[in-house]
Amino acid sequence: MDVTLTNSLVTRNRSGAGGGVVVEAGGFQNETVSATFDHVIFRKNHALTGGGLYTADAQVLVQNCTFDGNTARDPEVNFRSPGGGLQLGGCAMGACTVVNSAFVKNHAVDGGGIFVFGTADLVNVTASRNTGRGGVGGIWIDSGTVLNSLVWGNRGNPRDVFAFTNADLDHSDVDEKSGPVTDLGGNINANPLFVSRSDIHLSPASPAIDTGTCMGAPTTDFEGDPRPTGAGCDMGADEFVP
Repeated sequence: MDVTLTNSLVTRNRSGAGGGVVVEAGGFQNETVSATFDHVIFRKNHALTGGGLYTADAQVLVQNCTFDGNTARDPEVNFRSPGGGLQLGGCAMGACTVVNSAFVKNHAVDGGGIFVFGTADLVNVTASRNTGRGGVGGIWIDSGTVLNSLVWGNRGNPRDVFAFTNADLDHSDVDEKSGPVTDLGGNINANPLFVSRSDIHLSPASPAIDTGTCMGAPTTDFEGDPRPTGAGCDMGADEFVP
């Protein structure tokens, strides 16, 4: 079964799992569920888990999407409240990918921006100002790759990235991280200098400009601007255009 949602706004919904959207494989034997989300805004949705989007046992592609102000919280059982913006569950190797997407001001007990149970690739992701109430503020990932991404200015413990099994960090700007994180090179630790607290576009002085890698990066950014536009590809969802 294939599910596709494009060019949509999903806002102010409430649910037990997946306040905005739920994609979950059913009980049919050998059922395969493939879901694609492209140019979708998830804004101010609320759930006990997966505030904006919740997926389980599915092949998932999230690209060119924005997760803004979503919340995952169970006031009685906090450990059931991961993934303020997005929760990806049951991701087999290569089955879940998040590309060219921004996560801002999402809140959860753990994984305020993104919570990945299984293996996922996160490519040109920007995660900022997300909050983990006692857990990770930015990205909680079981295993996978964080490539060309900006994870900065989140609040939690740690603030930005936690790897449970192992995460490969490649040409990314991450402030605080913990767990078994493998540095593949090209990584920096510097304020990305967004345009403002409310605008995650890169300012002209950003150290993320031209310091990413074009290998594996999408050819446009989350708004359709060509990548690269300068001497090299930029880190994060936004490609700086002079």
